[in-house]
Amino acid sequence: MRTSVPGVQLHGFTDSSDRPWDAVVSTGAVETAPAEVAALADRMDDDGLRVCPAWEARCPLEGRSNVQGRSAQREHAGFVQVELARHARADDGRDTEEAAEALGALVAGWNAGG
Repeated sequence: MRTSVPGVQLHGFTDSSDRPWDAVVSTGAVETAPAEVAALADRMDDDGLRVCPAWEARCPLEGRSNVQGRSAQREHAGFVQVELARHARADDGRDTEEAAEALGALVAGWNAGG
């Protein structure tokens, strides 16, 4: 049972040769991901976004020292940090729509108690 409100922390990054992904998804704790966060990464990937799931791979910007993620872990609250490439957060294209829909589904699931 969750005792605290879950959180989503969004960040953005610029295009770079060492960042071939559209999204980096992390729990802040990095070593594991609850089912709903893994499902977020899978959905984004299924929708055509290149995703680096920080609990499975070393990713730039993975948030290993994320203070809010560590706090959420201690409080048994859901938490996800999502780093999005510019085209997945600032354009009116398909990538932005797919990222927004996937994040919306995660939050709706949390809201429904799942």
